[in-house]
Amino acid sequence: MFLGLLLTLVALKEPARVLELVRGVPVPSDLKVETLPRDRIRPFLEEAIRDSYGDKFDALAELYQALGLLPAGLDAKKALLDLYQGQVAAFYNPKDHTMKLIEGMDPDQPFLQVILVHELTHALQDRRLPLYKLMMERALSRDNTLALQTLLEGEAVLVMTMASMQAAEGGKDLDPNERNDILEKSLSLYSQDLSGLVPDAPKFFVNDLLIPYQVGVRYVFEAYKSGGWKAVDALYQHIPCCMEQILHPHALTGCPSLKSAALRLKLKGLAPVVTDSLGESGFDYVFNAALDRPKAEAASAGWDGDLAALYKGKEGRLAVWFTRWDFPHDREEAVAAMLEYGRKGGLKVRPVVNGRSAVFFITDAAGPAAGLPGTLFDIIRTLEESHEQSCAER
Repeated sequence: MFLGLLLTLVALKEPARVLELVRGVPVPSDLKVETLPRDRIRPFLEEAIRDSYGDKFDALAELYQALGLLPAGLDAKKALLDLYQGQVAAFYNPKDHTMKLIEGMDPDQPFLQVILVHELTHALQDRRLPLYKLMMERALSRDNTLALQTLLEGEAVLVMTMASMQAAEGGKDLDPNERNDILEKSLSLYSQDLSGLVPDAPKFFVNDLLIPYQVGVRYVFEAYKSGGWKAVDALYQHIPCCMEQILHPHALTGCPSLKSAALRLKLKGLAPVVTDSLGESGFDYVFNAALDRPKAEAASAGWDGDLAALYKGKEGRLAVWFTRWDFPHDREEAVAAMLEYGRKGGLKVRPVVNGRSAVFFITDAAGPAAGLPGTLFDIIRTLEESHEQSCAER
């Protein structure tokens, strides 16, 4: 055991040196490090899911199935575990503030060295923020969770890419403009469609796995170009609450929540089971399944709040997606896109609209046809006025 720990510490020495060289911040000397046996990876991931979702994971998976985001009949937990288990080589665990290396990995492998730089960046982030606490607070909102992950992974990918450049250039001190030009070209690789790297996993899970890396590195790099690492540090003064703040960093948005208004809806014979806010990036994914890329991006860009809710009763299940958009014409675009999404996905989509708001009733062919309660239009009017924050700005 002692020999394994010694080898682990040796494996971290060079990545820690490179990280300090690139980021200008030393790895904490008291960082806890341990190896994780391969047969403990899956139990560890199962525990992480329980920590994050409690008893809500299966209900959320059913909500995503009702929205057409996951295939019907999918064992969602197994699919997610399979996906993440295939990506693990080393990782930083904010729950116990420990750097973990998978037993049997070759510490001299260049790929692992780059991964260790990435994960050590997360260790630095954990000294800046209470990462585990923040993750738990945001766990039951996809939009809030992705926003935090996108900031964290964006910085880690940028540091990792700069570390790779440092190695390729043999430590040569580059002109800042030249360095940024090389970085720009390197980071352009992340803008490509990388979903084919895991072709057997559900596309929605793969999309959520990749977003923090692909979108995050662009978000953090733009800050870096404007003011170096001080500008990146400043991003942590106001952690993004929703993906809209990352996708449109210069727009004024408060990440509105529609939860208090939406949960007033009562449907005869149906009870609410679980809710989630999927955010602008969620609609971008949905609309991309129905429209070409420019139209999908334009239609999702008008997002101004959403809440999807799963209702169940004796006759089956019904998804209700409450949405609000920046302007009435944005709402019209979104309704047209959702109807096309339903048509292509074999879902019955029934929109009820007013002003900037739209409520979508979504079922499969066998789903219940819920009557519209008299309070629905009052609820929609309330959506127009809601300015509740989706997460506390920090």
